Amino acid sequence: MNYWIFDAYRTDNHIILWAKTKEGNVRLERSFATKIYMESSGEDFCQTYNLPYSKTTKKNYLSQDVDVLEIEITNLQLYETIVRKIEKLSKHSLTLYNADIAPEQEFFYKYHLYPGVYVDENLHVLAEQHPVSLTTARLKITSEQQTIQQIEFNTQIIQGTEQEILKQFTQLFQESDPDVLIMDFGFAQLPFLAAKLEWYNIACSFHRYDSEPIQYKGGKSFYSYGQVQFRDYAIRLHGRFLIDTNSTIGSQCDIDGILELCELTGARFQQMASRSFGATFQYSLIRLMYSKDMLIPYKEKPVDLPLSMYHLLKGDRAGHTFDARVGFHKDVAEIDFSSMFPWIIYNKNISAETILSGDAPFEEVPGLPITISHAKKGLIPEAIKPILDRRMYYKKNRSSMNDSRAQALKYVLVTAYGYLRFREFKLGIATSHMAICAYARDIILQSARLAESRGFEVVHGIVDSLYIKKKGVTSEEVKAFCQELGGLVGIPVASDGIFKWIVFLPSINNPDRPLPATYYGVFTHGDLKVRGIEVRQRKTPPLVKYFQQEVLNMMQHCNSKKEIVEQLEMYCSVLRRCILSIERFPVAWLLHKIQLSQETYKHNIPQKKITEQLQADGITIRPGMFITYLMQEHNCPVMEKQYSGKPDRIYYQSLLIRSLLILLQPFGIDRKRIVELVGMDTQLRITDYMNEMPVFLAFENQIKADIM
Repeated sequence: MNYWIFDAYRTDNHIILWAKTKEGNVRLERSFATKIYMESSGEDFCQTYNLPYSKTTKKNYLSQDVDVLEIEITNLQLYETIVRKIEKLSKHSLTLYNADIAPEQEFFYKYHLYPGVYVDENLHVLAEQHPVSLTTARLKITSEQQTIQQIEFNTQIIQGTEQEILKQFTQLFQESDPDVLIMDFGFAQLPFLAAKLEWYNIACSFHRYDSEPIQYKGGKSFYSYGQVQFRDYAIRLHGRFLIDTNSTIGSQCDIDGILELCELTGARFQQMASRSFGATFQYSLIRLMYSKDMLIPYKEKPVDLPLSMYHLLKGDRAGHTFDARVGFHKDVAEIDFSSMFPWIIYNKNISAETILSGDAPFEEVPGLPITISHAKKGLIPEAIKPILDRRMYYKKNRSSMNDSRAQALKYVLVTAYGYLRFREFKLGIATSHMAICAYARDIILQSARLAESRGFEVVHGIVDSLYIKKKGVTSEEVKAFCQELGGLVGIPVASDGIFKWIVFLPSINNPDRPLPATYYGVFTHGDLKVRGIEVRQRKTPPLVKYFQQEVLNMMQHCNSKKEIVEQLEMYCSVLRRCILSIERFPVAWLLHKIQLSQETYKHNIPQKKITEQLQADGITIRPGMFITYLMQEHNCPVMEKQYSGKPDRIYYQSLLIRSLLILLQPFGIDRKRIVELVGMDTQLRITDYMNEMPVFLAFENQIKADIM
C-alpha cells in the first residue's frame, strides 16, 4: 500500500506517523533509535556514568576527520533529558554533536521524507509524486472577561450561552474533522478553548491520535532585526496540523507555501509553521550536513578570524545607499536584483568553512582582509541553491499556487544572509555577513557606474535596488540595460517598470534630508507604488490610511507635477470631509496598533497608560506584544472597550493633515497652506456645517460602501 506521509511524533522507542491513503487517515508505527556524538575525551565520563558508547570517526564541517563517541538513545522520550543531564554532569565541558535534532526530525532526514511525500509501504519515496489536498478549518474565538461570547468556525458563527457555543462547536468540529486548524493566536487560544471544554466536560479531541493535554506553555520576548518580538511557545497536535497566524511563517504563508518550505528543508509542518524564516534556512543546512554524514555542531560554533579595529569599523556595515534626489521625477526606471544576497552567497562561495579554509584558489573580499576558498563548494551555498532554483522556476511559471510558493521562498532568501551571523546558526560567523555586504556594496557601485556610462542618471539606490532616469527612456532600453548588468555581476536583474512619475520624499522635520525607500509613484502601465509612508505603516489608524490612499488614487491619474499641484483644493476637500466624519467612522478605523518595546514605561505616552490598564485587569504584558488604543476627547488614550464614542477630533485632524503634508511637501506646500484651505483652524460655524452637509452625506455613503 502507498501512503502520503504528513507528520511524525514519538512515543517511547517508536516514531508515530500520520499518513493518508486514498481511503483516509492512518496511524503508522515504526521503531527507531537516534544517536548523538561526544568528543573522544569524554570516554571517562561515559564509563563513570555507565553511558553505553562506541568509538567512531566522522567528518566535521571543515571536512576534517574527528574521533568521537557514538551514544545511541533508544528511549526517544528521554532524548532531551539525556542531553541536558550530560551537560549538567559534565559542567558543559564536553563538546556534543547532533544533540538538538529531534528524533522524529531525524527520522524524516534518514528516510528522505517531508510532509505530503508519496511513499510505498517501506517508506521509499516514489518517483512519481501525486499531491493530495488537506481539509482546513479557520477558527476564531471572541471572548470577554474569560467567557466565550462567540466562535466563528469557517463561515459559520456560533452564538448563545458558553456551554451551548461549545457543544455546537464540538459537533461541527467532529463532523468536518479538518486536517489543518488555522487560528489567530492559536498557541494561546487553543489551550483556552480546551480548558473550557474540559470545564464543561465536553469531549472534543483536537488530537487525532495519542491524545495528550493541551496546555498553554507561555511565551518569550526576543530581538529580531532591531525590533523586540513576542511569540507564544508552540502547541503541536498529533494527526492534525495547527497554524498560529500570529507566528512569523504562519502570518506570511498559506498551506501551499509552508508545504513548499517543508519539501525543500525536510522539516515537519507544525515546526516549520511556528518558526522563523531564518530557522527554515537552518533546517535546510542541517539536512544537507546529515545527508553528507557530517557532525552537526550543537553549541560549539566556528571560531571567526581575528580582524583589526580598523577593518571591523570599515567592514562591519550594511549595503550601500545613494541618497534619493528629493522631489518629482519623470521617466525613472526601477532596477531590482533578484535575491542579490543569496546569489552572492552562492556565486562567491561564502560559508564558514570556505572563509576559514587554507585550500587554494582564493578570492579576496573587496576592501577587507578576508579570503574565500574556491577549492570546493561550501555547505551554505549548497544549501541555498535549491531554494534559489525553485524560486526562479516559480517566477518564470506564474500561477496562483506558484506565486504563493515563491513568496514563501522569498522570505527565506531575504533572511538567510542575516542568519549567517546569528548566534544560534550552526555555521554562523560575522565575517560571512561582512563579506556578503562588501560584495553587495561593490555590485551596486558597479551598477551605478554602468548606468551612468549608458546615459542614465542615478536618482536613488538602496542595497539591491537602483532608480535610474533618462528622458524618454523606453522599456527596450531598460531591458537591454538589465541584461548587460546581469551579465556583469552574475545576478538576475529585472525591472518592475518605468515610472510615469515618482516623488522621493524628505524628512518631514528636515526638508533637506532625503529618506531612503520613501516615495510614491505611478508606472507607465498605471499601477501605483508606495513605500515608507502612512498607508504602508502598521501603527497608522485605518482612517489615516484611508484618506491618504484616496489622495494617492487622485494623484494616480495625473500626468505632470502641475496637474498634481492643481488638485490641491480637491485633496483638502477630501481632508475636510474626513475631519467632519471622524465621529462617524467605526471605532476600528481610529485604532493605533503598537508593538510594545518594554513592560513598563516611565514617560507619559499612550503605551504607559494602556499597559497600566491591562496590568490592572490582570493581563500579563511582555515586550513584543501588540496593543491597540484610540485617542478619546481631551487627548486621552483608551482601549476600545472603554471608548465613550467621542474621539479627540484635534488629534485625528492633526494626523490627517500630517499625512497630506508628507505627500505635498516636495511641491513647496506647507502645513499652514493646507490648514488654510481645509478651514479647520477656527471653530466651525453652523452655517458652514450646513453648507457642507450634502457633500458630507455623499462622502459618508462612500465610506460605508468602502467599509462593506
